[in-house]
Amino acid sequence: MAASPHSLSRVATLLEAKALRFVFNHFESRPPTSKPSLEHIVHTSHGPTRILIFFPQGYSKDCPVPYPVHLDFHGGGFIFGYPEHDSLACRLISDHTSCVVVTVDYLKAPENPFPQGLEQCFDVLMWLSSSDDNGGVRMLNIDPERVSVGGFSAGANLAAAICLMAVQRQKQRVNVDSGNSDSTPSSSTTSAHTSAPQLRIIKQLLCYPVLDLATPYAQKLARTKEPTKSIPQGLVDLYVHCYLPVEEDRSNPLASPYYAKLDDLRNLPPAVILTADWDAMADEADTYAQRLESAGVSVCHKRFEKTVHGWTHFAQGKQEPKQEAWRTLCDNLREAYEGIRGVIAGSSWEVTQPWMGTSQLI
Repeated sequence: MAASPHSLSRVATLLEAKALRFVFNHFESRPPTSKPSLEHIVHTSHGPTRILIFFPQGYSKDCPVPYPVHLDFHGGGFIFGYPEHDSLACRLISDHTSCVVVTVDYLKAPENPFPQGLEQCFDVLMWLSSSDDNGGVRMLNIDPERVSVGGFSAGANLAAAICLMAVQRQKQRVNVDSGNSDSTPSSSTTSAHTSAPQLRIIKQLLCYPVLDLATPYAQKLARTKEPTKSIPQGLVDLYVHCYLPVEEDRSNPLASPYYAKLDDLRNLPPAVILTADWDAMADEADTYAQRLESAGVSVCHKRFEKTVHGWTHFAQGKQEPKQEAWRTLCDNLREAYEGIRGVIAGSSWEVTQPWMGTSQLI
């Protein structure tokens, strides 16, 4: 029997994504990486996943005061990239905020489309917050009440979605505890952690986030100041088709947090949202920041002029915007951690590491 046009299109998309992933992972110039303090395998509802763990200077597992923890998600358009891509960023955040940083090698599309990678990331968050013998709290000496999440580009999408997912799970828990029979998740996603440990996300760091995957990218390019400096349309269209092959899913708030309801936004943690002036996806992030503020969420929002998508990770370009971005991220994290438990000493601030390659990612 002949293959359907849909199945042939899906095969073509798979081959194109695999080719792009191979080129990026093997031929793109890579930066020097900062060696993690530890690698670990977390068993999730979608199989085992590798995480890299970065301890701050002077870390001790026997410290009487548990450390705050930041969970990071790298970019790569949902189809390529790996946690080592953020290793310098993780080291910088860890050393400047005295927190443990964990970055995740989550499942990639198109082999694993939405919501598989997202659910895997959420499972890692649940593991970090677990006080079981094999959970992150005891293994890493971390404080489940001082948890932050963040990411870059597609990773920022995952971070924002995880905050929304945490709100959904909390509502489900309340419904179950109150005996409300209508406790069905509002999303099609499921997780192995339906009776998850209590956790508190106290900050979300969203760097040039991709938040609206339903609006055609061509429309975004038409509105941007410098369309030639944005990610090419063909790449973004490929990312979207790989991650969200079912068109109806593209407006699901867990895929596109831009479409979250106001009631869900009200319960989100304070946010830091950084956008690039020459990025076709900046407007949706700027609007999301405004919606969060309208919902009563504290937001630190900065739009960096004459910068492109991914500027924080590029070796070339002016250093001042990078310094300001990293200072903003680390200062906000320190304030959040100290606001819960004032034990973190301040530190001098300067980024001296060489940064990433030349490719724009989402």
